[in-house]
Amino acid sequence: MGGGLSKKGKDQVRLSKTTGGTELNLSDCGIHAIGSFKTIARLKLLRKLDLSTNLLTTIPPNIKALANLEELDIRYNSLSTVPVEMSTLASLRVLLLGGNGIPGFPAGFMFQKLASLQVLDVSSNRMCNWPEGLAELHLISLNIGGNGLRAIPDPVYNIRTLRTLIVSDNNGLIITEKLSRLSSLEHLEMCKCNLDKLPPGIGTLSQLSHLDFRHNFVTELPDELSQLPNMRVFNAEGNQLVQFDNVDMRQWTQMEEFLLRNNKIDHLPRGIGHMQRLRVLDVGENQLTELPREVGWLDQSMRKLLAGQNRLQGIPGELSFLNPAIELDLSNNPFKPPFISWYQDGIVILMENLKPFIKGFPTNCYVYGDAMYRGEAGVPTSFSLQAVDRMGDKRLNGGDNYEAEWKGVNSAGHPFVQKGIVKDNKDGTYTVFYNHQIAGKFEVHITDSGEPIKDTPFPAYIAPAPSEAYRCDVKGDFSEGKAGVPVQCTIYAKDKFTNALDRGGENFQVRVAGPSGAAPKAVVEDTGKGIYNVTWTPGWAGEYTMQITLDGAPLNISPATVFIS
Repeated sequence: MGGGLSKKGKDQVRLSKTTGGTELNLSDCGIHAIGSFKTIARLKLLRKLDLSTNLLTTIPPNIKALANLEELDIRYNSLSTVPVEMSTLASLRVLLLGGNGIPGFPAGFMFQKLASLQVLDVSSNRMCNWPEGLAELHLISLNIGGNGLRAIPDPVYNIRTLRTLIVSDNNGLIITEKLSRLSSLEHLEMCKCNLDKLPPGIGTLSQLSHLDFRHNFVTELPDELSQLPNMRVFNAEGNQLVQFDNVDMRQWTQMEEFLLRNNKIDHLPRGIGHMQRLRVLDVGENQLTELPREVGWLDQSMRKLLAGQNRLQGIPGELSFLNPAIELDLSNNPFKPPFISWYQDGIVILMENLKPFIKGFPTNCYVYGDAMYRGEAGVPTSFSLQAVDRMGDKRLNGGDNYEAEWKGVNSAGHPFVQKGIVKDNKDGTYTVFYNHQIAGKFEVHITDSGEPIKDTPFPAYIAPAPSEAYRCDVKGDFSEGKAGVPVQCTIYAKDKFTNALDRGGENFQVRVAGPSGAAPKAVVEDTGKGIYNVTWTPGWAGEYTMQITLDGAPLNISPATVFIS
């Protein structure tokens, strides 16, 4: 073994021999050199060799004798290179070289021969050359952090089997849209890289479940993060985030740890209540002025809530739903009385006193009243809303933030929204008022702080108001005609808001006067759909006048002159 082997190291070799010789742990044995490697090479069945945390400067070439070796850990030594012969270890699955001074792999090192390699750690070295054969590996995990890299080496982008990629501690690192090629990626760490934004195309990594970009300078999150439904751990600690309302957190239903400490966040976006697996929420050292009540809806999973050193003045009543055994930190906030004393009295007292501050739970709240489903354009209408808390109890006080919207499509096919007014009756009930001028079929969306309430959206119909003569249209080629040939036109009934009527029954009258006292009778056909077909037949040539009225009021084209030849 050579003179560098300590007594502890020799004892470990003997132990390995007596236990089958498949594993040898020489970690932290004070080894300076391995010498000829003959003693270790005799362990023909050796599969796992740990030489980490020693003082080694070289690895002898005859390491190739360990043909069955599957795991090799040489981290935290003083290596400046690795032998080319290491690339002949065809059974090697795990190779850990981090924490040395290796500037690169030597000429002749053939990665492609390491056909079984799945885990490669070359972090905290001085790597500056990357053999092309790297892209031919079927790596699952790669750690290239702490190498002073300015860009991710191109071969890395072509390892399509990668599930874990660690590129942390590379100051000024550039990550391009090529990252999207790594479609199997689940775990991505890029801490301390001086990033000011997340890499483009990150939203295409649909398998991503662990995203860690601590201690950068990221100021905003891209919309495409909403496309990552498998996210379980999100760590943005120590960045410059202010808000991220653009990210739909309702898609992050698998989230377990949401870590946002030490940013500049002034509020949390809606949707956190959908993270029903969330165990840890850390929003300490931010600028939050309030905690969303949705946090309290996570009582089945939440084990740690850290929101100290913010600007909180109150505490939502919903926190009383949380398990009293939770690790709760709300320290160093400017709470107003009585919240400060309740918090100081302990979590049990705090949660008991918070109960009267509980508000409605959206999916338990409901609306009622016939006017929910039908109204008339221009006619003030209302229906009622009952707030119900998470335990199913009707609320007896107000304070919830409900919104009502009627969403439809106009005659040009474009979506539009008409809003209602929600009045807080201060007793747990609310009145929803609306007076819409646009008629048609709608979806009614009632939300509480952005979350839909029970049985919404629901369909509703706003009927047109009664017809107004000055709004009705008359169409057709009736300015001239021939004697004995019927003259035809069509009346389109509209209300004062220009809504086309979709019902019949309007009292349209058509009177025709011709030469020599002629008065041919006009027939008005009611289609029952707001459309009226008019037909009359002139007996002889001359100038005719057609008068069209609605309940005695003339339409805007009336009287119309018709020339008959």
